[in-house]
Amino acid sequence: MKMKSARIIAGICIVLICTSGPALAADNCLQCHQAELETLQASSHPVVACSDCHLGDPTASSRQGAHKGMVVEADGLAIMEQTCGKCHGPRVETYATSIHATVQGLKDGAVHMLGADFGAFVGENRCGKCHATCASCHLTLDAEGAPIAHTFTTQPDSQNCKACHDQTGTGYVGYEGVFEPSVHAQAGMSCVDCHGGQEMHGTGVRETRMAEVVQVSCLDCHAQSRNIIAHKLHADTLDCSACHVDWYYNCYGCHGYDRETTKELGYEKFNTNHYLARRMDNGKIGSIVHIPMSEAVGGPEYLHGAWVFKDRHSTQRKAKECQDCHMNAQVFVMDQYREAPFLGAVAGEFLPKEQVMNEILIFKSHAKLLPLKPGNTPDSECLQCHQ
Repeated sequence: MKMKSARIIAGICIVLICTSGPALAADNCLQCHQAELETLQASSHPVVACSDCHLGDPTASSRQGAHKGMVVEADGLAIMEQTCGKCHGPRVETYATSIHATVQGLKDGAVHMLGADFGAFVGENRCGKCHATCASCHLTLDAEGAPIAHTFTTQPDSQNCKACHDQTGTGYVGYEGVFEPSVHAQAGMSCVDCHGGQEMHGTGVRETRMAEVVQVSCLDCHAQSRNIIAHKLHADTLDCSACHVDWYYNCYGCHGYDRETTKELGYEKFNTNHYLARRMDNGKIGSIVHIPMSEAVGGPEYLHGAWVFKDRHSTQRKAKECQDCHMNAQVFVMDQYREAPFLGAVAGEFLPKEQVMNEILIFKSHAKLLPLKPGNTPDSECLQCHQ
């Protein structure tokens, strides 16, 4: 009872602090901004004054005076500490070094691919456009995907995430009339059901790439049954994404740049091919996407693109069949572009062509030696020998 009473008293104190001064300041702003009054009262911050978020001087008698120092986007990274940080200090402090705020992984990738000078320019002026702020995630969206003013939510919807993570988000929610939503989306799950606070808000330590940030694993929820033959055979060699990712975008369209004009060079073809490679950190084979970040954009054979281990989240219960990989050498990174650097989980290191050939030679042998055409071999036939 004592603990409960203490919480009630603390709550009353917070309300009194928030309403005793700022509410009057908010009224001064609303003398001119009557149209925002109803929205503000129905918002998730009804006791927060306008000036607490948007700054300015609510006591001034002129428009110019009231708007001096005012900001429209109150959650900008440069002023977040003065606005959102008033109430959400610990979150704002750790967020400043998070990968969502710095986009450091993309910037480092640009420098690695394009050189220090041009890569730094691309990192800041192109990749840097994707900085997320509080409102990017926490403002509720309407049916058209537009943010609803002042209506914040503690649990962002998947559509908020998709607004920035379009390719992975589309894999998750599906592509109407073409691809079904992932099994998790069909079950009513949202991105934040798996990706929680520290992944989003950071830890206070400067993060450099996504592999350092993601903490969740499929096996946190799904026991890998050894009664399933594929699990029995591949538990120690395959990542879940190798078999259960259904389709995904590859990153063509915005990662090529003309050095002279700094304009983007688009790639028009829509590629949903599924590619695999062996991870250097754990030795398992997982799904990868191709990023043709270069001065000239080409297809997946382009030598100067990057391959990144990434789960596009189009997860389905039904897994790939044996022949999808063991009779299809094209699913693996081929000879002509094996020297592309692997980013993400392996920090941009080059993987020597000879090493990759040794890693996946068995799969090419299967594809060449089996006297059957890809797509015509049922799993049951393969499993007669592979138990």
